[in-house]
Amino acid sequence: MESKGNISPENQKYRARGENWTQEEKDLFLEIMRESAPIMESKFTDTNTNKRKNLEWIRVQKSLKELTGKSRDITQLKGFWRRTKVAAKKSVSQLRRALQATGGGQRPTSSGDDHLKIMELCPTDFVIEENLYDSDAVPQLQDEILPPEEPAVQQMITVANVHSEEVIPEKNVVLHTIDIKIPECSRKTQMVFPPKVDKKQNREKKTNKL
Repeated sequence: MESKGNISPENQKYRARGENWTQEEKDLFLEIMRESAPIMESKFTDTNTNKRKNLEWIRVQKSLKELTGKSRDITQLKGFWRRTKVAAKKSVSQLRRALQATGGGQRPTSSGDDHLKIMELCPTDFVIEENLYDSDAVPQLQDEILPPEEPAVQQMITVANVHSEEVIPEKNVVLHTIDIKIPECSRKTQMVFPPKVDKKQNREKKTNKL
C-alpha cells in the first residue's frame, strides 16, 4: 500500500480556493436568486425537477458572470448559497432567543439585510416548530377568532290545540311546537250484515203450511 507521501501529484485532488465574495457580488447573486430560488429549493427529487435545477444553476452562473465579470463554477455557487442559508438560520435563531430572554439589557440587533433576503427567498426553511417539552422553545401564540355561537333551534311536531314556546337557558335551545289539527270523521261507516237464516227452520215452516 502506497503511503500518502508517495502519491503522485497528478493523482491527488486539490480543491482550488475561490476568490472571496465582495458585498456587491453577494447582492447581485441574491437578486438573481429571487427568480431561481423557487426552483432550487423545490423538495421534489424526480428526474425532471433535478434537470430543471441544473439548468437553473447554469443560468445563474451565466447571469452572475455577465454582471460581475468574474467566473465562478457551479460548485462555488452552490457552496455559497448553502453557507449563506446556514448563517441566516443561525442568526434568526439567536435573535429569536434573545428577544424572548428575561432581564434587562439592550435590545438585540436585527438580522442583516442578507439574512432577511434569504428568509424572503426560502420562507419554508425558517418555519419555527414548537416543542411543548423543550424548555428553550418559544411559544407561538396565535389569536383564534371564533364565530359567535348561535342558539340551536329544534322544531318539534306535536298534536295539540295550544301554541307554546319553551326556552331552556342552560343549553340555549329554543323549542318551538307546531300544532297540527286532525279533522274528526263526521260519519262512522258501519258494515251491516243480514241475520243468518236457519234452513232447517224454514223447511219445518213449509211442512206445517202444507
